[in-house]
Amino acid sequence: MKRTIWMVITCLTMVALVLAACSPAATTTTPATTSTTTSTTTTTTTTTPPVSDKPQYGGTAILPIAYDILYFDDTVGANVYCYSTRLTNDELLQGDWAKGPAGTGESGWMLAGTNRIDQKAGALAESWEIPQAGTIIFHIRKGVHWQDTPPSDARRLVGGREVTTADVVFCLNRAFTTKGSYFNAAYPGMSKGAVVTAGADNTVTVTVPGSEWVNLITLVPDFFNIYPPEVINKYGNIQDWRNSVGTGPFVLTDFISNSSATFVRNPNYWEKNPVGSGKGDQLPYVDGVRLLVVIDIATMVSAFRVGKIDTLAGYPLSNVGQVLNDRTLPILSTKYMYDSPWVMGMRTDMAESPFSKKEVRQAVMLALNLSAVKDQYYMGDSELVTWPITPPTAEYKDLYFPLAQLPANVQALYKGPDVAKAKDLLIKAGYPLGFDANVICYNTATQIDIMSMFQADLAKVGIKLTIDAKDVATWTARFSARNYGANDFMYMQPSGIGTYQKMINMRASSIYNVSYINDPEVEKAYTEMQKYVGIDEVKCMKISHDLMPYLLEQAYVITVPSAYSYSMWWPWVKNYHGEYSVGYYDFFLSSKYTWRDQALKKKLTGQ
Repeated sequence: MKRTIWMVITCLTMVALVLAACSPAATTTTPATTSTTTSTTTTTTTTTPPVSDKPQYGGTAILPIAYDILYFDDTVGANVYCYSTRLTNDELLQGDWAKGPAGTGESGWMLAGTNRIDQKAGALAESWEIPQAGTIIFHIRKGVHWQDTPPSDARRLVGGREVTTADVVFCLNRAFTTKGSYFNAAYPGMSKGAVVTAGADNTVTVTVPGSEWVNLITLVPDFFNIYPPEVINKYGNIQDWRNSVGTGPFVLTDFISNSSATFVRNPNYWEKNPVGSGKGDQLPYVDGVRLLVVIDIATMVSAFRVGKIDTLAGYPLSNVGQVLNDRTLPILSTKYMYDSPWVMGMRTDMAESPFSKKEVRQAVMLALNLSAVKDQYYMGDSELVTWPITPPTAEYKDLYFPLAQLPANVQALYKGPDVAKAKDLLIKAGYPLGFDANVICYNTATQIDIMSMFQADLAKVGIKLTIDAKDVATWTARFSARNYGANDFMYMQPSGIGTYQKMINMRASSIYNVSYINDPEVEKAYTEMQKYVGIDEVKCMKISHDLMPYLLEQAYVITVPSAYSYSMWWPWVKNYHGEYSVGYYDFFLSSKYTWRDQALKKKLTGQ
């Protein structure tokens, strides 16, 4: 699952408010410099008073969001777009905070797509067991109650009662059977074949056909919210934010579209801090959370710069470099590679397509000056090898094959341009004079700039590339329908790292299989991997890792250098290490574990 939407929404009230607050600080600072490619956390030199890291309650977490909140019910819109439910509702499992930077460091919690079952912790289900592939048993936590304050019609309807196994069964069946829901539409085999039952000792068992096990284990535990059935039965769904009722750490009390969402602390939340100096403390620490919808990136960066928002994550040096490198700001930061990179796919399945021949695909790779994109366009702060796996954080370190460790013939594909070798391969493939090609992309400056660089490179080997830049709706429709032609490149993002066990980027009819790959070696690896899904993550990763050199040698996609992204935060945000998503697309979940040093914030900002 991956986010590939760009919302063109006017946010005049919010932008005016933030701009007014930020205008005094909109000064030019030291230009961004090239950074190293290791993931580190840095603190700039500053003179701030010593502060205590002892947990404290109170304050409000103020966080930015670049999109309006369109959905409040993940049966109406996919979970990835239900931003508020990360705060208001619990999933069955969640990312294990104790295995992240606050604890053992096994997980970085930097990638939205992180989805290792062995690095999850109990949420509404306190534990789980997998007796065999195809079956998972959730032990539902006892003593968890639905939110009952502040008062609302929906919360009065539920009355703060205890969550039951019947609630979980109801919600699972609703997600599987509701026509048009994410699970029902995207995974019909799993939805139709799933059997959900409540058992003794507060358990819920879900069983699916063997072929659907990989979908169940990667989606249901940590990508699915639990709602009270009586609210669904009365209102049909919880799409009206006023009907929000959950068991999560915060309660939604106000929402203004394209502006903000306001949450207050749930006084009856079940979870305690699992690790660190606050181990055993009742969560959450903050009194509330405000999500500010700020669509314009420059406005968002300016707001962060003057302390109007606490954290900022997910942007490259080109957007945040001036703040990151301003030595007068006591900003902390860490960097990471977004797990869904950009690639150029093509029709390897059509005999009439030049790209059906490996020699042509390799010739394209050899013709391109990929290092120029990395070093000149991205100031060196990017990577060349980003498909099928991006340079990962701690939890997926054993998946990746660094460029320097790849076989020499594969390394050569990334060290062009080699015009002579590219021309030789085109002659061998039957294209001595080259051919015409077209690249379908989204009409942003970045995509057009990079494609223009590639256009000049390919011309040197006789490939005439036309840049076909589309508006976002047309471009999205084209790659979603997979209706591009024999001589087309499709510039898009494959699925993130959390789907590696499904291999949807390189097999079957998924939209993420952008190059229509149908390879016996891939199918062989997939079949072997399914023996260990949900049971032995280490073996699954080794199978994927060992396949990577073969896939890269085939040049099934043209990898486009991807820039590193940065997570930044002010030092008054305590127990935070840049975590972007604590679990599978669990944005903002770190809010319940962090606290605010309010005295330090006042010292630094006067507020």
